Amino acid sequence: MIYNSENNPILKSMFIGIGNEYRNDDGVGIYIVRKLTKLNRDVNTVELSGEGTELMEIWKNAKEVYIFDAVRSREKPGTIFEFDANQAKIPSNFFNY
Repeated sequence: MIYNSENNPILKSMFIGIGNEYRNDDGVGIYIVRKLTKLNRDVNTVELSGEGTELMEIWKNAKEVYIFDAVRSREKPGTIFEFDANQAKIPSNFFNY
């Protein structure tokens, strides 16, 4: 479900779930945005594979963007990382390509 925040001023934040639901934990981002939608149908959610230009195109009109995705790290499985891309760079070791 994709909403255009310009047409609906109530929808200023976009929640993007990244991943593939058929690849085990890689589907966690999609799982999260589906849960958000079940809790509140008026949220602005999108499910994507994670391709960079697709991401930038989809979020260009949003005031705030929240991205949920699985990463490979040296931390305990289930560890949650939170980054503010306006404040600091996201660690490059979280990206496969």
